[in-house]
This record gives sequence, C-alpha cells and structure tokens, in this order.
Amino acid sequence: MHDFTAARCERLERQVKELAAFSDSAVGVTRLTFSERYVDALKSLTALATSLGCQVHSDEAGNFHITSAAAQKLGWTVAVGSHIDSVPMGGAYDGVAGVLCGFDLLYSYPEIPITVVIFAEEEGASFAGGLVGSRFTAGKLTAADLEQLLDGNGRSFAEGARRTREAVNVPQLLNTGTPHWRQYLEIHIEQGRVLQDGGARLGVVTDIVGLIQAELIFFGRADHAGTTPMTARSDAGVTAAQFVVDLEELVRQTREKAVGTVGVLEFGPGAANVVPGRARLSLDLRDPDESNLRSLADRVKLRAQALAAQRNQQFTYREELFSAPVPLDQSVVDGLGEAAKQQGIQTQRMVSGAGHDAMMMAGLVPTGMLFIPCLNGVSHSPEEWADVQDLVLAADIMATYLHNAFGLTQ
Repeated sequence: MHDFTAARCERLERQVKELAAFSDSAVGVTRLTFSERYVDALKSLTALATSLGCQVHSDEAGNFHITSAAAQKLGWTVAVGSHIDSVPMGGAYDGVAGVLCGFDLLYSYPEIPITVVIFAEEEGASFAGGLVGSRFTAGKLTAADLEQLLDGNGRSFAEGARRTREAVNVPQLLNTGTPHWRQYLEIHIEQGRVLQDGGARLGVVTDIVGLIQAELIFFGRADHAGTTPMTARSDAGVTAAQFVVDLEELVRQTREKAVGTVGVLEFGPGAANVVPGRARLSLDLRDPDESNLRSLADRVKLRAQALAAQRNQQFTYREELFSAPVPLDQSVVDGLGEAAKQQGIQTQRMVSGAGHDAMMMAGLVPTGMLFIPCLNGVSHSPEEWADVQDLVLAADIMATYLHNAFGLTQ
C-alpha cells in the first residue's frame, strides 16, 4: 500500500517549499527559464540527484536528464518528467509536482530504472510558444532554431541553455537524437476541478486537447465620442463585445468538451474620447477531437464575419497556432488504471485541457500521464495548492505500473 510516513511527506513538503523559494517575486513563484533563480533551482536539484547516485547531463535545449543508478546498471530507462519554470507570480506545484514525484521514485523505489527529465521553457513565459525543451527532444525544433529563438532582451535560447549548463556545471548530453527511453510518464496537477468535484483521487489522462489560437481584428471608423450620434457610428468595440458574447453561446452549443476564450481585447486608437475604429481580439479554441475543433473554428469565423457585415465593417482572421489533439498510449493508460485498481484507488479517465510536455513525447515513445487534484482547480496563481499525500499516491501508482509493465521486483 502507500507509504504516507511522516518522513516521506515532510521531505516532499520541504522540497516544494525549497523550490518555491527560488523566485524573483515575493508573492507566488516567478522562476523564468534561464533566470538566476531558475539556475539556482537546478543547482539544488543537481546536488540532490548526485547525492542519490544519479548521473546528470544537460542537452542543447537546456533539458536536464537525471539518470538513476538502476538505469545506469541495467542499461535501459523510463523517463519521468515535467518542468520547473513558472509563469510570473505562479504557483509552487505546476510542473514541480511531477519533477519531485520523479525524485520521490529515486528515494522510494531505487530498483526502478528511470531518468528524471526537467524540460526547459514549458510555460512560454520568456520565449514564445512554450514547450521548447520537449519540442526539441521531439525533433520539432533544431539547434539552429534555438539560436534564432529570442527572449524579450534579444538573448537566444541556445545561449541561455549553454550559460545554464556551465553555471550548474554538468556535462552536455552528446546524443541529442531520439532518446532511448522505453516510455515517458508525467505527473501533473490537474489545473482544474474535475477531480475535486468528482471525488476521484487521481486522473488518468487519455488525451490532450487540440488547440487553435488566432487573432481577429474588426475595422470600423474612429470618431469623436462626443459629437458622433449613436446612429452614425461604426464602433469596432461594440462589434468585438458582441463577438465575445456570441462566442460563449457558440461553444456551449457545440459539445461539452469544447472551450473557447477571448483573453486579449484591445481597442484602437485607445483614447477615452474616441469611438474605437479598430478592435483586436485573441481567440483560443480547444477540443479533444480535431474535426470538431476545425468545425468550431469555421463557425466562429462565420459569426465574426456576419457581425462585421451587420455594421458595415471589415474583418480579418489569422490563425497563429494549431496543435492537433494528442491521444496518449492506450496500453499505458490501461496499465496506470489497473495499477490504481490494484491499490484500491479510485481514478477518473479524463482529457487534459492544457498542453503538457507529454504531448510532445507521445510521438516518440509510449506516453502516459497522471493528474493529481489541486485545491479548487486554481493554478498559475499564488493560491495554487496540492496535498503532498496525493503526490505520494501518484508516485506509488506509477511505481506499481512500472513494476507490472517491466517485471521489476523490489
């Protein structure tokens, strides 16, 4: 069963707090990729890994690979990973929970051959796009791409990775081709409240949603706010506002698992006494089914076009990002569920509404994910919180699965 000993839980609780202290903000956690505090966190984890007999390497993308003593002895490994970079003033558990569960496996199950992988720049807070380290591992970014990828200060991702590797003082991983992992597994906080509301202890992820992000612009006519009658206006702001309301209704009519969000809304020229002549919106659509996602995007464009036509306005739509839905490996999904059943733990199969490094790994090796609940579904916030007993539980279920899948004995 599960070792909820005080020592094990206290160790995890202490490690969460220690990593949270590596922050550039007093409120929440601000630990941007390749920042000084990010490097300090990697130094701490590297020292811990070395004390456990692990080998530590860093690749060209700044991913850290922590290979257990068992993996070194047996000559094969399963990757268990996540990330430690954060959004500005984020929480202490996003990504970190998965990394520390990997370390808990090193402590509690030294016979399992694992590589704890800390992927760089999952969040995309410093370098556009996010999932940079895992995209590199998946072959979707090259070393040349990393040289061209710049942060807000004009520094390249490749430079940051080199500087970090030198600061932490670990050797470079020379083989940067497809990693020789037998599987990839990830533990992550849910970042929603499905588990909390449904009562299951853990979530077994079946799919990661598809995503479309786009920019919409309505073009009306800028006029004086005081002298232009309401009947004579072509207010792009009103059109945009109506679009936001209509989007909610469109998505609700589509299907239960679809979501749509306008997270950015900007008016131009942007003065209190000027009728907006231009309104720019961000659009974020997600669905686990690609055909449904594309169909929803088409209906959204038609609605925007109709709203613009009603007001004699122009309208543009530019798709900025498309990410296809990613099904996780069915045998791993079933195996994780069976491991939980053996331990008498209630799980819920669920779709991840957020992107994770696992979605990049799924094209390389059999991949699975476990979700742990987070209080009230809050994430990317200083209020983010998870129970360390759930971290222990997830690590134990993963260990049971690995023992079953690979015939390991304790």
